[in-house]
Amino acid sequence: MAGKPVDGRADQYSLACVAFELFCGEVPFPRDHVTAVIWAHMSEPPPALTSRGPAFPAGADGVLARALAKSPGDRFASCRDFADALRAAFGLVAYNSGSGHAVAAGPGRLATEIPVPASHQTVGAVRPREWRGRIGRRSGRDGAG
Repeated sequence: MAGKPVDGRADQYSLACVAFELFCGEVPFPRDHVTAVIWAHMSEPPPALTSRGPAFPAGADGVLARALAKSPGDRFASCRDFADALRAAFGLVAYNSGSGHAVAAGPGRLATEIPVPASHQTVGAVRPREWRGRIGRRSGRDGAG
């Protein structure tokens, strides 16, 4: 936005905005005009998730604040690091694709590997061609109606 080179940390900022909205049902910077939204994203500190509901863990505020940092250098090194930190803040099992295991961690517990059921390992395994056909038929964009 400021005419500087863009990398994956811009995607991380966007991902953090989506996560915030998924958790509390509203975007981090709700404004009436698009220019006010842009200004808020560039200059205002991110709102605390806990200000939207007391059920959210306080640790999630720090994770989201870091992912929504104005300076890309202040954000997590990757979206994966952000996602792992957010899952940990909520006390959720860390995701480890490819190994068939997830790492269970939580407050006061050591991380241990647990088996992931085979049914959960195939999520997202649909081939793109299959999806194109499904999407085209539903939306009518492929001419098939």
